[in-house]
Amino acid sequence: MLPRLRSYLTIFGVAAAVGCAVATEASAQDPSSPEEKNWKAICTQAVAQPHTPPRFNKPQSEDQLQKCDSQALYYGFDGKADPAAALQCAYYERAHHSSEDDFFKGPGVLTMLYANGKAVHRNYDLAIRFACENPLAAEAEMELRIGHLEHLRDAGETSKFDLCDDALSDQMLGACAFVSQKLAELKRKPQLEAISRGWSSQVRRRSRRWKKRRRSSRTRARTTKSTSLEPAADFFIKPSAASFAISSWPT
Repeated sequence: MLPRLRSYLTIFGVAAAVGCAVATEASAQDPSSPEEKNWKAICTQAVAQPHTPPRFNKPQSEDQLQKCDSQALYYGFDGKADPAAALQCAYYERAHHSSEDDFFKGPGVLTMLYANGKAVHRNYDLAIRFACENPLAAEAEMELRIGHLEHLRDAGETSKFDLCDDALSDQMLGACAFVSQKLAELKRKPQLEAISRGWSSQVRRRSRRWKKRRRSSRTRARTTKSTSLEPAADFFIKPSAASFAISSWPT
């Protein structure tokens, strides 16, 4: 029993390390970025500037936009990032949905798109404007985020910017943990698919039911603004065969 337990813990540790590495990469704020104590005045001026959304070469239909998720499109949660689709989706979310329950929806993704020059020309002034439109950010986060964007603009930097660079509040840290976990899962997916080819039909059915239940629990956690971290490893590989012992699998 002890050797098997040690094997389980080893696999869990490796998967957790992957998740931590992704989180560290997503939170690499430039230590030289100053805090902007005057961020409220800067935001007042930024949001007062008129702004017209761009015209899109391949506009999506209303039905598509109603179902879109700019965060998933930006990060590529479904396998491949699509900045152009994320741009359209984020503008639609900004115009039609409240962002009071999501750090990334609408203005959050637009901040990253304009700061990183993805699907648009890099524009730090617009990135600052959209950062100012985010109603969920804590004041200390806004000091860091606006100062960070000003530093990138004034220094002519092209470093990658992410909302999670300046995360401080429990809610924002929880939202960033969700992003880190999703990206870690994408890195693990090829290895897991290779191993799952040897599963029996019964194991496959249990896996599908378990994944469906897990997605439902994640949705509940996000809608209640949960900041708890789910384990980085969803399962443990048995050392003896290409099969899995998955915790919480329905029988």
